[in-house]
Amino acid sequence: MKTQFILSTMMALSLSACTAVGPDFTPPTMDMPAAFTAGGGSSLQSPELQMWWRELKDPLLNDLVAQGLANNLTIQSSLARIRKSEAQLRATGINAQTTGNLTSSVNRAGADNLPTTTNDTSILSGTFVIDLFGGIKRGQEQAAANLEASGFNLGDARAAVTQSIVMHYVSARFAQEAAALTRKTVASREQTLSLVRAKRRAGTASEFEIVQAEADLFTAKADLHGYLSNFESAVFAMTTVLDADPAPILLKMQRGASQPNPRGASSLGKPADLLRNIPSVRVAESTYAAAVAGLGVQEAKLLPSLTLSGSLTVSDPHSWSFGPAFSLPVFNRPALKANRDAQIAAVEEAALNWRAAVRAAVGEVETQSNSLVRSNRQIALLRSAVGSSETALTLNKANFEAGRSSLIELLDAERTTSARRLALAAEVQSATIEWANLQVALGRGWKIAQ
Repeated sequence: MKTQFILSTMMALSLSACTAVGPDFTPPTMDMPAAFTAGGGSSLQSPELQMWWRELKDPLLNDLVAQGLANNLTIQSSLARIRKSEAQLRATGINAQTTGNLTSSVNRAGADNLPTTTNDTSILSGTFVIDLFGGIKRGQEQAAANLEASGFNLGDARAAVTQSIVMHYVSARFAQEAAALTRKTVASREQTLSLVRAKRRAGTASEFEIVQAEADLFTAKADLHGYLSNFESAVFAMTTVLDADPAPILLKMQRGASQPNPRGASSLGKPADLLRNIPSVRVAESTYAAAVAGLGVQEAKLLPSLTLSGSLTVSDPHSWSFGPAFSLPVFNRPALKANRDAQIAAVEEAALNWRAAVRAAVGEVETQSNSLVRSNRQIALLRSAVGSSETALTLNKANFEAGRSSLIELLDAERTTSARRLALAAEVQSATIEWANLQVALGRGWKIAQ
């Protein structure tokens, strides 16, 4: 009997070294284009460590991004999820295989005409699950993949927070620039109204022309308040991302600064770089790995399990026990098969989600890079248009004052100049946001903590 017991125990331990059931995860691949349609070059080197927002050379923006990376609530939640995943990983492996308790008790008993007795009992018991088919190993792989996904989720959150801060900052600076341009328009229209009133006093202008000039002036003043409101809205939205009191940041922003405008072109690298550089793609890959490991967990549940249990009782008399226990799922087998089939579908879904994440990453670079090229061309043309409009406005004012042109022509020239100035400022805003979106799409800066 002793020989049989020892042999059965040794066989159980040797079986624990068997290959784990379920497929091993292999990092997925897919065909990628050789270059982006807007160009490209050599592979980007460590883009995740590049503080791309510093290229805008705006000290206040740099401070705000650092503040956001340190304080943003989404980032703090991502850090909490990492701590949760780390704890879940520690609960796997040998810690999932072993259970045990130490129980101690003291009982005093007595009866009429009998002496009182005291019984001390201590029981040490333990159970060790033999990982016959690697289900516990696969569970550890699944927890490790989930931890990796949590880390990349943090990177994705950092990228999104940085992108959001820059977007709101650029929008606020555009609103300030638009307000400044509108103040110039208000000053110009006040001057025009003065000229019309002077002509009216001289009898060369009508009351209708005065009303026309006043209407254009009031419209410009109304537009000014709209831009000031947009400025405050952008600042308040930014402070929400920063998890900060808006008052001091609003005061700093009100001091004004020029519109951020990136200089130079960004290297796009190669489309294949996105497989390693984009946190959302890495999240999808880690989630895929966790799903594959989870399939091994479900497969193992369909197979027999073996545990070794033992106990030692310190009492009067002392006793001990030790031996294996074999278990085979029978009545719950249909439910276990259903869980296995559901996990197979989860693996297929995760694989498709990874492909979708890659396609989305490539599409985002293509969209932002081509949009940025178009915007830069528009900016160059609008600068020329603004210069021509300002010259035409100066000539129109001189002609109107000399009586060689009508008020309608002057007002049209003012409206055209104002519209083109604002269009230029809006295009600078769009180009800067597209540039910022492109940096995030290329996977730059997501490992920066603050």
